[in-house]
Amino acid sequence: MENKMFPPFPDGTKSVIFGMGCFLGCRTKIFGRLKGVYSTHVGYAGGFTKNPTYSETCTGRTGHAEVVRVIYFPEKVSYNDLLKSFWENHDPTTKDRQGNDFGPEYRSAILCADEIDLKAAAEKCKSVSKKILNLEALQVK
Repeated sequence: MENKMFPPFPDGTKSVIFGMGCFLGCRTKIFGRLKGVYSTHVGYAGGFTKNPTYSETCTGRTGHAEVVRVIYFPEKVSYNDLLKSFWENHDPTTKDRQGNDFGPEYRSAILCADEIDLKAAAEKCKSVSKKILNLEALQVK
């Protein structure tokens, strides 16, 4: 995927940020393959250290999570489809862990672009929560 990483993005696109373990796998194997996704970008979010390095983030002391930002065309791929991919491709019941990766940088998170998306994410979380035993492992902001 070779589209722009920085705004301005094409008219009609929206964005959402997901934390669901190792950001490279999320970017290339999950969201980067969905039709309607304009671009994906990896980075860190939710912390207090300004512009942390990978090494700093791996210490668990920056407060950041590894995340992937997804820029998408909602008329081609719905927000609910993105949420479905989020829920189906990682285990939010394991606090600060995905597979062999562990630490606070691997926590689950959905960082929404607006109140409408926040409400949709919270509703989806509630509908999935019957299967989830550890809701405190997921951040929705």
